[in-house]
Amino acid sequence: MEEVFRISKKTLRLPVKMGEEVGMKELLEDMRDEMREELKGMRKEIRKVVEGQKEIMSTEVERIKALREREEKWQRKKGEMVETLKVL
Repeated sequence: MEEVFRISKKTLRLPVKMGEEVGMKELLEDMRDEMREELKGMRKEIRKVVEGQKEIMSTEVERIKALREREEKWQRKKGEMVETLKVL
């Protein structure tokens, strides 16, 4: 069979055998299905990463809240100590 190349500025040059257009259709469908499956896998991985990031962010927010509470307590104690020193 003679190989013919489809030449176009918009598409890639694909080798196409004369009379095997159905084979190309099946090949393209298989490629599309394969890409679809890969995209599903990538979406799952992205979801896992996003969930992990959410957990990390929530723990960081909790840590920051705890630090703020400790700082406020320290500021109050510092204020009380300054007041007692002024009285003395």
